[in-house]
Amino acid sequence: MTFVPQTEYGQIVAKKLRSQLVANGLFAKKYVGDARAAAVMVPVTDEVTLGDYNKTSIGSNSVSYDGNAYINVNIDKDRFVSLYLDGFNMAAASYDEKADALDKVAYGVAKDMNTYAIGTLLKAAQGLDKAGNAYGSTDTRYQKTGTIKSNGTDDVYDTLLALAGALTDKGVPMEDRYIVVNGTGLSKIMGSNKTIRQGDMAQELVKKGFIAQIAGFNVKVTNLVTGNVTIGTGQSAASKAIWGVVGHPEYATDPVAFRAEPIFVDGNGDANVVGGAFVKARVAYSYDVTNPEAFGILAA
Repeated sequence: MTFVPQTEYGQIVAKKLRSQLVANGLFAKKYVGDARAAAVMVPVTDEVTLGDYNKTSIGSNSVSYDGNAYINVNIDKDRFVSLYLDGFNMAAASYDEKADALDKVAYGVAKDMNTYAIGTLLKAAQGLDKAGNAYGSTDTRYQKTGTIKSNGTDDVYDTLLALAGALTDKGVPMEDRYIVVNGTGLSKIMGSNKTIRQGDMAQELVKKGFIAQIAGFNVKVTNLVTGNVTIGTGQSAASKAIWGVVGHPEYATDPVAFRAEPIFVDGNGDANVVGGAFVKARVAYSYDVTNPEAFGILAA
């Protein structure tokens, strides 16, 4: 999450927000522009132009100054934040009291952002855009063939290895792959003797909230991984409960910014408030993916 507030209160909220976001480490694609605007531009291809150098005809060496193709990502969440602090004395409040109030703001914002972020990943992994339309029906940059794996009686490690192979075939880098699971998925993964526990992981991953590793995937857990997906076709089609979503941060972006940084407001100016204060802010954000082929669903 690229998020650099300018005020002290904004920086406190941003620091706490990073620690509360399940999405931290799941979205890493750089974007061009400012999330305070209506939209940002996200590079899709990151192409590097290569060719044979012609020493006898210098003018024939074609140079591409920008091989990227860009998509626009609309900043579709513009949220006001208001926290009432009953009995809060603006003049006498300590730094710790203010920091505690700002932590509550961060927690509320993170809860809102987490729901949207995981929902975006679940839709992308099923071949749907954020509006629930099939990729390619409204935006031709998206072509999703589907990567859905059933894990009923199969060994979870073998299932994830098969899914890892499918991602490799689609050109998804092996480093930084992740799987986000719910409680059912967590029990499956922690029940495998192939799972690497947190104590044996790199601290950089632990700081981002990853709790384990298995089959090349970094693992996070949240109760936001929900829903069902149809496995099979025709007579063999069956609805299965989703327990995990896999992906890669390089194919997802998360522009976020304060449109108004957090401030403390004395509530005595409000006719309905006596002896209190507010923390108020306004935050804009969005989540999107640039290549849904890099995401997949696990269900049982």
